[in-house]
Amino acid sequence: SNLLLMAGSHLAIQQYRLVSLPGNGTLMVEDGSTALAVDDTLAADPQGAARVVYSPDPNFFNEETGDSFTFAAEDNIGVESATATFTVLVNDINDGPSVTEEQVSTDEDTTLAITLFGSDIDGFVESFRIFRLPDNGTLSLDPSGTPAYAPGTLIPADSSGTATAPLFFTPDENFAGGSFSNIFAYEAIDDDGASSDDRRYLITVNGVNDAPQVTVTSLEVEEGAAGVTITTAELAVVDPDDGNNVLIYTCLLYTSPSPRD
Repeated sequence: SNLLLMAGSHLAIQQYRLVSLPGNGTLMVEDGSTALAVDDTLAADPQGAARVVYSPDPNFFNEETGDSFTFAAEDNIGVESATATFTVLVNDINDGPSVTEEQVSTDEDTTLAITLFGSDIDGFVESFRIFRLPDNGTLSLDPSGTPAYAPGTLIPADSSGTATAPLFFTPDENFAGGSFSNIFAYEAIDDDGASSDDRRYLITVNGVNDAPQVTVTSLEVEEGAAGVTITTAELAVVDPDDGNNVLIYTCLLYTSPSPRD
């Protein structure tokens, strides 16, 4: 916002009337509390001046012809002047790029390809940077998962604001959890070096049932023995999903070779 001074050439000026408003901005009273409209009047101070505040519309700039409004002055006997034009040149400043929060999902033990995207209203996205890594998995620029992404490494973007190469997220072995268990934070950088606000990338890892794992064991018995009891304690069985799961055991009949004479 900019404080503007409207002034006339006669000390008997009593007030100013707004004839037209700026086309790409807003005029407010001096304290910024109220927007002004056409035909609103502003009292002149003892020096014959009045002040208004001009605020350009978001992302508007014009360094050549600017933005303008018109006004007229009125003296102490009610005579109004010819209309005058007030022009404001609005300089261009770089607006930073923007990225959005994203939510994606993958299955347990399954690598996910992630493509980053950003936008820039007055330029283009040049690269991306990640500065927080997920807690329960690995980010890499290679689907093999190695080498792991090093925080701060720039990832180039193409002319559409899309990363030129995908990231690959590999969850930790047998890990499953909601989106808040795997978060990384990233930002975009534009062609003028400005950075976006950082945003989160939330990854849900869906659980997948893993088959129980059995370690082959053996038991020695005497020839001709009968009624041998085998307990679950002697069976080395583990369920990767939950060590407390109730397992169902199936006994398969195995016939040994015939004894030798």
